[in-house]
Amino acid sequence: MRRVGVHGAGFTPITQMAPCPAGAVAAGGAVSYLLRATFDADDVGFANAQVLDSEPEMGANFAGQLTVMEIAGTVAIVSDECSFSGGGAWDTIGLYSQGIARAFGYGFLFTFADTIAGRYMAMFCSDSNVGTYPPSNGYGARRHAIGNIFAFDLYVGGVNQLQHSLFAWANATDYKVAMVLGGYSAAGVPWRTGEVKANYLYGTAMYVQGGAWGGDWHLLTRCRELNTATVYVGLNSYNATGTADDMRVPDLDLSSAYVINNYSTFDAANDTSLDAIAPEIGGTWTEDDGNWDIQGNNARLATAGGAGQQNGATVDTGLADAVIEVTAQAEGGGNFGIRARYDAAGPTFWAIIASCGSNTITIYEYNGGFTGRGAVGYAVAATAWHSLLVSLDGQRIDCCIGDGAAISYASAALNVGETKHGVHGLIINTTLFDDFVVYPKTHATYDTVLDGV
Repeated sequence: MRRVGVHGAGFTPITQMAPCPAGAVAAGGAVSYLLRATFDADDVGFANAQVLDSEPEMGANFAGQLTVMEIAGTVAIVSDECSFSGGGAWDTIGLYSQGIARAFGYGFLFTFADTIAGRYMAMFCSDSNVGTYPPSNGYGARRHAIGNIFAFDLYVGGVNQLQHSLFAWANATDYKVAMVLGGYSAAGVPWRTGEVKANYLYGTAMYVQGGAWGGDWHLLTRCRELNTATVYVGLNSYNATGTADDMRVPDLDLSSAYVINNYSTFDAANDTSLDAIAPEIGGTWTEDDGNWDIQGNNARLATAGGAGQQNGATVDTGLADAVIEVTAQAEGGGNFGIRARYDAAGPTFWAIIASCGSNTITIYEYNGGFTGRGAVGYAVAATAWHSLLVSLDGQRIDCCIGDGAAISYASAALNVGETKHGVHGLIINTTLFDDFVVYPKTHATYDTVLDGV
């Protein structure tokens, strides 16, 4: 089943776009860039509205141009990095690019360098050409000096729809960040190899390298929203002192970084048992509690079987750490969610549940009974389809629903090595799931693709 109305109000799908680049590589194997600034140059200060489009300001192998925003504070090159200091609010200090035509697989890579003090620094990808943060419509990767938090932001219509805190960073440490564009259809269906890329222009995936992950690129989160035809990338600072380095947009399709471990569309004949379907990618399903089948090309809880509202089905992904997403609804109300790290011996597991009755999304630990480990309010409409995403990373669980609410729990020690993940439902016949996808947190392909540019 394919849904509509997944995205926020005010967006029109792009119907015409130039073909996605097949991989523009210059003679000799060097990567061609739409934008690159290494800042490897002599120390120099900049002025407000100054355009950087050549050496020495942008460093060796420069490409494109950046415009300086220095309404308050200082932007300068110091020790081969771009230094930011001062600025009492957003939109007073930063850098932003010229417009770049959005294409499936284009990526913006950037380094938060060394130490940050004061408040916030953010890299962004938006539809605004004035370097503003928060953007009117766009994504941000924000590093907080307060609390050492790293967050993903989604802005729609100038409103922060989703502020998703993802990890605690270490000071005096470089973090490389990458946002790769595209990956979802207008109806919110995730792209997979073999599908026409031009039909999957929405959204982004965000990766990070450095700190606790060392030299391995790490998938942080994914987002289904936005497909503006022209994007602007840059950096903005809010009363922070810090440095940035190596801003770049390679003229390449980086979508091979979209590695999928498991994918089930649930497209099968009505009343087919869930454990009898053939997933598009990955292993078969196990009906852990209750009886599950297919109805209208969706997975459905047909009859309840688990004690204490524990009705679920899982697939052994081979991954303890993963990013999991599914689209779901509860037509008659009730709860639906993602079951994670399931161990049949208990049974014990984690359940990230959206509740139509209480309008919350809650992280539950199940070990002989449900124990809530954190909840956030969200209007879970019973008849609407909702996208639910969960990130499992060691003892940390991060989750968000749609484009509106996020919550984290950092002490999830139960079953930390278990690899069975799936769906969790409550009300029979009306709890439906579609497009269940599992992505690895780390993968050699991430490193090959993102280190190669």
